[in-house]
Amino acid sequence: RGLMRAPSAKAQVFENGKSSWDSSDVRNGQSVSETKTNFSNGNAPTSLVPYQTHDYRGFIFVIHKQHGLVLLHCTRKKNKPHHYQLPGGHVDKEEFSKAACQSQDRDTQLVSACKEGAARELFEETGIDVRSDMDRLEPAPLREKDTDEKLLENEFKDRFFFFLHVSDSDFL
Repeated sequence: RGLMRAPSAKAQVFENGKSSWDSSDVRNGQSVSETKTNFSNGNAPTSLVPYQTHDYRGFIFVIHKQHGLVLLHCTRKKNKPHHYQLPGGHVDKEEFSKAACQSQDRDTQLVSACKEGAARELFEETGIDVRSDMDRLEPAPLREKDTDEKLLENEFKDRFFFFLHVSDSDFL
């Protein structure tokens, strides 16, 4: 309950292969507050992630035990037909700066920044706010951990995927 309809997407829950809507569950006009890291003194920690040359994005598989997977119905993209997608999107520079403050390990910074970005996008697109409880986002393994690939287990083409298990209380 309580899904927000974003300008470019509508949140829709798929339950056992069937989609369902409840228009009374839509919250409009909710302001989105973004957390920005301010380093006005010029002492910003160094990000070990080359975010200037990569288009990193974070996406979340939002799963409700009873209702299934939440997907966004995108209807306003110029060069694409109507389609469904996971909540998520671009990771901003501020999220990499914040991650650099928390760790000096490249992989940890990358996953942390992508979690932050995915959580921000989830809130903007659906109204579900887990930004203060980032531990709820679990990496979604896309491959075995012990492979020879240099990618992280939840990474695919500069995209990072996470699981979020939600309950009815997340939609209030």
